[in-house]
Amino acid sequence: MMNRNRSDLATPERPTLAERLPARLRGALYVLLSQYVTNGLSVAIGLLVILLIVATGFGTATAASAGVGVLITSMPDVASPRHRKLTQMLPAPLLATPMYALVQYVHHDALQLGIVIVLSTFGSVMLMSWGKRGGPITFAVLIAMILAIAEPAPDSLRQIATSTGGFALGCALYLGWAVLTTHLLNPVYRAQLLAESMVAFAKILRLEAARLAPEADHPRLLTAMLAQQITLADYLQGTRDVVLESPTTRWRQRLAAMLLALLEARDHQLACDLDLDYLLKHHASASLLTAPLLRSGLETAAAGMEQLALEMLLGRARRATVPTPDLSEQLHGALPAQPDASRAPLPLTEGEPDADALLHSMANRIGHLHNETIRMARLARGDERPELAQVR
Repeated sequence: MMNRNRSDLATPERPTLAERLPARLRGALYVLLSQYVTNGLSVAIGLLVILLIVATGFGTATAASAGVGVLITSMPDVASPRHRKLTQMLPAPLLATPMYALVQYVHHDALQLGIVIVLSTFGSVMLMSWGKRGGPITFAVLIAMILAIAEPAPDSLRQIATSTGGFALGCALYLGWAVLTTHLLNPVYRAQLLAESMVAFAKILRLEAARLAPEADHPRLLTAMLAQQITLADYLQGTRDVVLESPTTRWRQRLAAMLLALLEARDHQLACDLDLDYLLKHHASASLLTAPLLRSGLETAAAGMEQLALEMLLGRARRATVPTPDLSEQLHGALPAQPDASRAPLPLTEGEPDADALLHSMANRIGHLHNETIRMARLARGDERPELAQVR
């Protein structure tokens, strides 16, 4: 029973799309279908449309200034909840527009220009303390000043007003564009953000599987694991904000339920990781025979998560499948038998946890997190109804 090989936990004979693609191509596909590319295309199209509108109505000079305004306003434009879109983006143009005008006003005096640049740079960099939201605003103000300096010195206040008016017009038009496209692309962003979180979680499962390899570099893998956990936490925060916003339709409710299942799978992985830490430290020899089996289980769960994520990114969520056998049954079949639970409970023991109990605990958790992947596929297909009380 202890010598069960990897083929026992292999995926079905017909390889999935994620398995047929080379690793590099699969990674490139994840990027091309991500919300970053969708958002970038939206920004590029918005810039082109606004430039054409302004150039047609006000001329090329005003269109050039409007293009700078669009560039500045688009910096904080990322996938976000619809109700927070305007407040997320408004600080950048509100701060950049007066600085753009002020730099042009003092453009003729090198001393005044230096003072304005130093003070405004200090103030804008202080916005970095706002975290991720402050970074784009900081760079928006800095780049607005740089582009204002790059322009020829204005000859009159009227020229400053015209240039600043074009800048503000570009900002206003892009704010409207961003709010509109956020509403239109919200269904796409929901699926893409959730899929990206699933891919990040699959990488964690593969890192954990690598820790069970015979010659594993545990310090390096632990460092990579911590970095990937931080990445996943960042993805999950953005995904929660978008996916859990107004789950009023059936599709939104299914995505919200899938996110909750992913969070449940992550809880099982964290507990499994704690068991693995203790097992490798105190019972390394006990895990030698079962390590290949546990590693195969983790990699199988990761493959199922990646396949489901790819189906969602390709817009084929209703055909999503994770056709993998029950890992819990196969894992437990290869582990030493535990005492019959129907008998009287054994007395509590003190000291180190039993190695067999840790192995069975890991097998349970690996099976559970894979079952969550199967549940997510059923939710994506519509075969399982989301629990509305849990979603709300």
